[in-house]
Amino acid sequence: MASLKGNKTCSSSIPDRSLNLWDDDFVQSMETPYEGSEYRERVETLVNEVKMLLKEMQTQDCSLIKGLEMVEMVDALQCLGIDRYFKAEIKEALDYVYRCWDESVGLGLQCESITRNLNATALGLRLLRLHHYDV
Repeated sequence: MASLKGNKTCSSSIPDRSLNLWDDDFVQSMETPYEGSEYRERVETLVNEVKMLLKEMQTQDCSLIKGLEMVEMVDALQCLGIDRYFKAEIKEALDYVYRCWDESVGLGLQCESITRNLNATALGLRLLRLHHYDV
């Protein structure tokens, strides 16, 4: 069997992994059509709508449904990478979830489904610990 070590045609077809086409200069030189004022206005509108939605979700009574909706919303905002627009609202949402937290069952308040309790508690635990709450 012939060795591939000396075969120049085989090695020349393999791309050089050290060559980075996506360096900072290249990325900064790219143009985007989304820098116009109409896009900025749309972003501001959507951010304000999400902020209002987060405020509407908060009530004084603690329930599993509200708590689960809150942690799912915070998790989605963080996964999308847009949580920087909602720092105060996320803090308020996590404060709400923390007020509803029960050390013995987590977020499983008044719910018959153990699976729903487990999902809500696991997600709540992860987010609360990530944001330095004592749980």
